Amino acid sequence: MKVKAKAIAPKLQYSRIWSKGQLTIPKKIRDSLKIEDGRIVSILQIGDNILITPNRLVVSEARAAIAQILKEEKVSLDDLLEGLKEERKRYNKEKYGIKKK
Repeated sequence: MKVKAKAIAPKLQYSRIWSKGQLTIPKKIRDSLKIEDGRIVSILQIGDNILITPNRLVVSEARAAIAQILKEEKVSLDDLLEGLKEERKRYNKEKYGIKKK
């Protein structure tokens, strides 16, 4: 049994590009995709076209959260890396009996 794909004919909508490249996504589209204020969207250029998707950028959000924690705790990147080295030494000693220099 063959299943016919339902053709979706999207209604063309328009929006203006404002200063600094700002674009307003029409309310009907924002509501249907649950794009709320402050939400991050992914933007991809495909030839002469732009694809905007409401996907979360998990890596970017994680990086921002880590940066905020480091700032609040007054930990530098060098401090973090040194702590990771120390933790790796402790783990290897506990797990494998290996003491790395």
